[in-house]
Amino acid sequence: MNLIKKEIDRNKCNILEFREYQYGLISELIRTCFKYLETHGFTYDKLKYKEEVIDDFAYCSKNHYSTMILNIDVGFWKEGDKGIKEKKFLNLTIPKLIDGQFFRLNGTHYIPQFYIADEPITLKKNSISLYSLFNPMTIYEGDGRVIFLGNNIPIDRFFNLYYDVNIPKDKEILEYFGIDCKSIEPMATSLQNLSNIFNIPPNKEEIKKKVDLLFFDDWTSELYQEYYGIDNDKINMKSILDKSYDRSTNNIDGSFIDIRNKRLVFIEYLLAPLFKSVTAAVNRMVVGSPHDLKYLNIKLGDIVSYFFNELKKANRYDTVNGFSGILNLKGNFRNPKGGDELPPEVSNIHPTFKGKICPITVSNTAPGESITFIPEQNLTNLKFGIFDV
Repeated sequence: MNLIKKEIDRNKCNILEFREYQYGLISELIRTCFKYLETHGFTYDKLKYKEEVIDDFAYCSKNHYSTMILNIDVGFWKEGDKGIKEKKFLNLTIPKLIDGQFFRLNGTHYIPQFYIADEPITLKKNSISLYSLFNPMTIYEGDGRVIFLGNNIPIDRFFNLYYDVNIPKDKEILEYFGIDCKSIEPMATSLQNLSNIFNIPPNKEEIKKKVDLLFFDDWTSELYQEYYGIDNDKINMKSILDKSYDRSTNNIDGSFIDIRNKRLVFIEYLLAPLFKSVTAAVNRMVVGSPHDLKYLNIKLGDIVSYFFNELKKANRYDTVNGFSGILNLKGNFRNPKGGDELPPEVSNIHPTFKGKICPITVSNTAPGESITFIPEQNLTNLKFGIFDV
């Protein structure tokens, strides 16, 4: 191991600052959740919205847990024993990030890893995955379906919203995705079926607007803008489908081990239980359940439990050597939202890793699963963890 002393350029988006910077985005992400809920019918008094952070050691003692309870008040009230009593809408226990580096939970110090996630548009063998913070989408070219909101939508029915068989370029895209333009169903039939899924009238523009509202939140929109350079006024499902087609036909390398097709993730995975509860609430609204949300289906300790049960894999480090770059800058190829099986090619090191990733921690038993970033590796964007390559 080389321990040559080097000066790090603090004027750049340095990877050393990534974890602490991301942790500072918690408030923004929670507000994104509420704005997304509001977009789909949830109403509350914005003037009464209040975030209150409370230090909490109630689990055991100060030496065992360092967490904060985040109370979110949106102006709901309920009857109490002594008259009207305020009721908090949301209570979350979130591990506190100490010195921008580690958590103290259950009497142990944990340095939470960075996870290396796919880029927003991920090309796979027979499918295309489109990332969204709340409602991602998968396009299966082989068996002709689009999975969205838990529904299997026939691909021709969905693409019928955005492409016209009478326009040569559109017809080319439809045929690329395996759609038989000669037997594509009438637009009226597509709209009627889609209106049943989204619980709105069978109007083409209204359905397209609904898809955009469900797929795009503020965080997701900004991610696509930053990653692909799409203008804000052009962010919609049509632009993403076009981009997916362009990447597919230009044979852009989607290799799992190519760092140009990856980004770093930390805070998005830590808060995953919150996003899941928001997604479930919005999906209930879509199918016509009451919009009167009194609570989100997330318990006080769900985020801490998620850290232990899901995110702790391969990142349980005692911080006796807590300021070692090797410990602090661990990255994990395993995507917590995916399966445990890793692609075979991760046993190799792609040329884009040279000078950015130290391959010394690539083991023979779990090739590519645990790697170490070189500390002077820069990012073009700390918010979304986009590598500077």
